[in-house]
Amino acid sequence: DLLVFDIPARGRGSVTMAENTEVGSVIKVGQVVATISQVELTTQIEADKTRLVVLQHEHKKIVDYCEKQRKKKAASFDMQRKDLKAVIKEQQDLVWQIRKDLKSLDSFFKKKLVKETALIQAKKDLATSDYTLRELQAKLANISTIESEAYHELEQIRFQSEWAVTDLSKEIKVQETRLQ
Repeated sequence: DLLVFDIPARGRGSVTMAENTEVGSVIKVGQVVATISQVELTTQIEADKTRLVVLQHEHKKIVDYCEKQRKKKAASFDMQRKDLKAVIKEQQDLVWQIRKDLKSLDSFFKKKLVKETALIQAKKDLATSDYTLRELQAKLANISTIESEAYHELEQIRFQSEWAVTDLSKEIKVQETRLQ
């Protein structure tokens, strides 16, 4: 009637027999017959927990830094947009004025009151001003792209930090299950 079981351990350590338990004694279901002291694993878990606290602190600093940088960049991009919109408005006014002048010049040219060179110069001025206006509008559109890239870089930094904390937390849980 004697049953012998081979129970594999989940890790290395020292086996200590439970009190009132001897080889060959009858045991009940759920009765602890021995414990395994896993000093190396326990020490590793404690070291990892300490490292986790440091990582969590560093992660908070990184999150705070990223948030400050995001706000700083947002203010800078907003200022650039505001300034560029003002310049665009001035350029739009200039284009409008040149178009108005061009109509007048065209009318005067038809009446032979101005030379063709004045009309040609006004058309060149209009083309140059239109080109400048399109360039300014493209710069304004490009600010959003640059802003998006800057925010993406900050998010990458934050996520990498977050992943380091998450990975170490998971590793500690795995190690703790080995102790049970």
